[in-house]
Amino acid sequence: PTRMQDNAGKHSPIISWYTLPSSILSESKTAIMKSLESYQTAHAGLFKTETCYIYHYTACNGLRFETIASSLDECRKARDRWLRSLSVSFTGHRHLSEHTDFLVLKLKNEIIRAYRTGKRFFKTGGAVGFDTLAAEVVLQLREHLPELALMVIVPFEGQDIYFSPASKVRYRRILDQADEVVVLSATYFQHCYLRRNAYMVNHASRLIAYYDGVGTGGTSFTVRLAESKQIPVSNSLSMKRM
Repeated sequence: PTRMQDNAGKHSPIISWYTLPSSILSESKTAIMKSLESYQTAHAGLFKTETCYIYHYTACNGLRFETIASSLDECRKARDRWLRSLSVSFTGHRHLSEHTDFLVLKLKNEIIRAYRTGKRFFKTGGAVGFDTLAAEVVLQLREHLPELALMVIVPFEGQDIYFSPASKVRYRRILDQADEVVVLSATYFQHCYLRRNAYMVNHASRLIAYYDGVGTGGTSFTVRLAESKQIPVSNSLSMKRM
């Protein structure tokens, strides 16, 4: 499994051990979370007066991250950087303007290409259209690509309330099969979708989009935000790199 460690060094014997579910570590409400963190505290320094944290994190796909830092907050920031470096987010329109089979093929190629460069966590917002299709493709490929993980970032609890019956079935199936589901809010609020889109960008190092280039909605916002942060964007609608 992938490992990352910084601030390594020798420390005095461990004096305490804690194991916490990741659901209490995030600002998000976590509906399904298989990841787990644990940490040990030890005394360091010449007079053993400095406390250090020896941190262990197991992601939802079994990948492990380890680090040592002077505070638990610094450990978690390092963990988040590690997760971001391995993450890809999807964004796209709700209405697909091309044949689904052809788009599925393009998505498979993009996901496999990203996987070969080391990406392991693929995040979708769970909306109808491109989000749903991307999630289903990741689930298909997960059978063949070890360590591939699907993460669904839900803007608010019950976002499928206005989905069609068929879309609700697909949505629930995706949630049931996802490796991790993060619900950002218990209820709807005015800017919850923009908050979800910003989360997708801030927690990824690459974006796979389905963007017509002229929209002014959530997909446009997400693509422009990624570009402003110099995050690479691949547009499945045109298959051009933006």
